[in-house]
Amino acid sequence: MHDLVAEFAYCAAEASYSSGLTVNALSKDDNRVKELYEKAVQFLSRYQSDDDSILLNPVELDEGFRLAEQYHYFFDHLGPRHPTLEFRPKIKGAGFLGNCFADLSAGDTLYEVKTISRNISGRDIRQLLIYLGLRYASNEPQWEFAGFFNPRRALHYRFSVEHLIFRTSGGKSKAEVFDRLLRFLDARGIELDTPF
Repeated sequence: MHDLVAEFAYCAAEASYSSGLTVNALSKDDNRVKELYEKAVQFLSRYQSDDDSILLNPVELDEGFRLAEQYHYFFDHLGPRHPTLEFRPKIKGAGFLGNCFADLSAGDTLYEVKTISRNISGRDIRQLLIYLGLRYASNEPQWEFAGFFNPRRALHYRFSVEHLIFRTSGGKSKAEVFDRLLRFLDARGIELDTPF
């Protein structure tokens, strides 16, 4: 249920931000709670019950709303420097990867949300690099910064994309790394049609 609680918190934070309602107000509205749960379950379909009842117990629901509150603290911390927040920014696919949805765009920064107890891993960094590489291939404005936000640990990291590429590639340029990534994606013959 750990994944479902994390996705529920993400949906609650998104609903709170877009509606202007507090997380506390959302948590007291049974219809909203059900909508949030259904949205989280839709993303994580393995948690759907046979009778459409909410599988999260009251303690897990409370944990989800507490995690959702952390998003607001994070947004307050970002302040006016990131006036536009976008949940689930769509990223055009390339090669065998179809369109993707990242977690959170805050102006010139892409944040991946990791509601985990462990530290960030190489797998998490690779996922972020793929999103950045796909965006590089599009005609859309580029993210100059990237980072991670962990509502469970109330931590966030933000760094320059150029610096990330330089450090992870042994000194190669962003253009060289992303061009190689895109050539790799284009060289494969099948397209994945599942969300990444």
